[in-house]
Amino acid sequence: MAAAWGRSVTALRAASVAAWALVCVQCIVLRGSFGRGPTSVDALVCVAAGLSALTAAAGGLRWRGQQRWGFLLLAAGIGGYAVGYVLLFYDRSNHRDGIFGVNASDCASLLLYPLAYLGLCLLVWGRQGRPDRAAVVEGAVIACGAGAVTLTVASRLYPSLMVGPPLTVVYDLAYPVGGFTLLLGAVTAQTISGWRADRVWPWLTAGFAAMTAGDTAYGFAAADHTFRFGTWSEALYLAGPLGVALAASRRPGEMSTEPVDARPAMVIAGVATLTAIGTLVTASITSVPRAAVVLAATCGVLAVARTSLFLQQERQLAHHQALALTDELTKLPNRRSLLEGLATATASTEPWSLILLDLDNFKEVNDTLGHAAGDQLLNTVAQRLAARANPAEVYRLGGDEFAVLYEGGVDAAVALAQDLRELGGGLISLGDAQLTVNASFGVGLVPAPDGSPHPVGEALRRADVALYRAKASRTRVAAWHTDLDSDMRERIQLATELRAAIAAGGGQLVVHLQPQADAAEGHITGYEALVRWDH
Repeated sequence: MAAAWGRSVTALRAASVAAWALVCVQCIVLRGSFGRGPTSVDALVCVAAGLSALTAAAGGLRWRGQQRWGFLLLAAGIGGYAVGYVLLFYDRSNHRDGIFGVNASDCASLLLYPLAYLGLCLLVWGRQGRPDRAAVVEGAVIACGAGAVTLTVASRLYPSLMVGPPLTVVYDLAYPVGGFTLLLGAVTAQTISGWRADRVWPWLTAGFAAMTAGDTAYGFAAADHTFRFGTWSEALYLAGPLGVALAASRRPGEMSTEPVDARPAMVIAGVATLTAIGTLVTASITSVPRAAVVLAATCGVLAVARTSLFLQQERQLAHHQALALTDELTKLPNRRSLLEGLATATASTEPWSLILLDLDNFKEVNDTLGHAAGDQLLNTVAQRLAARANPAEVYRLGGDEFAVLYEGGVDAAVALAQDLRELGGGLISLGDAQLTVNASFGVGLVPAPDGSPHPVGEALRRADVALYRAKASRTRVAAWHTDLDSDMRERIQLATELRAAIAAGGGQLVVHLQPQADAAEGHITGYEALVRWDH
């Protein structure tokens, strides 16, 4: 069923393109004129507009959610456009007034603009997800700024269209202004969705751009009272509906999950604000349509609102960045913050040292007194470390593991570790219990800028190796040196070979039983098993 529907949409798309091509030939090459029967340009225009509306509707039904409704609204707008052509060319009573004194043909054709605006909004929602408030305000800023400058320019280019009652002026400017704002709507929608490479937006933008050119030509001709049907502008009018049809008939795509680049929208919104300011300045010097002044003022108010939202977003971003670099429990900088600090230290020409420490027997505190007591202990230790290590930076890496980034050599860092060994001295009260908490410290020199190819990871490795040695030493403090690396490699290699010997068998492990005798009684009381590894 889906495959058959897809083939039908493809056929309708091909028919729409063919009908538009025939209009181009008739209007541009053959220079057809209005009102010469069913094979003349007026019939072709009606057929091309109707096929574009049908293709957009059929293609839109293949989409889901808001995207489907967006394309269906665009198709309904194009359908009104097609009905307007039919009424204009074939309804002899078309001269009678429609809504608000506008003839029925234009009432139908002008449906394209509000329906298309709403459809573009739904397309953005469907393809990108619900835009945030800042994106919506940016879109409104762009629309108001562009509307203000468009009305200002139109009043200069088409002064004859600005004369008469308000509804008449609106009707006269509806096509030239509406076409441009529709193009701007497509550009704004693409701006909100991040200017991604997409098979939908290029067709919509190109179609509305051609329609804008046709509407502009119409405005000039209407102002000069030289407009007639059957010219090249007719092909430009129909490029908008064709662009919608080609966009809707694309294969539906998934909603993008990539982050949106907000810079293009901010730039366009800034340009729109400047044009609105220019409109207000122009209005103070010469006559400008009142609607343009209202739109320009609205644009200014929205620009202020956008600035307020931008500052609010900046504060939220700073807050989230602080949370990302801070340990939630102790409020100390976390591992991510340590990595950033190490990156700075490894780029410095001054010596830096890294001290890693973890608490002795911390698991017993959690097991016997509970995790709440363990959290209280970690907070107390964090406060004491920060107070005694100042001005060095203290970090919590997770669990009971902390780090101190010290600007200085290994000897000075070892002295600091010795000072921190008792964690500030004294007892720590946890409810009814009082504990003396000790820790093991491993000190490693941060590599120089021209040292290890991965200096941050090397700094952590050195301190970790030293911490491992510190746990086995009586002083509980150890500094890294190159011999520790060889010892660690030997231990790892030895453990690996022992596991292999156990798994393989083959007599590498030999058990010797050594008897234990009772000298007084003179008999054997037991045996001691000794395992020898023939390695």
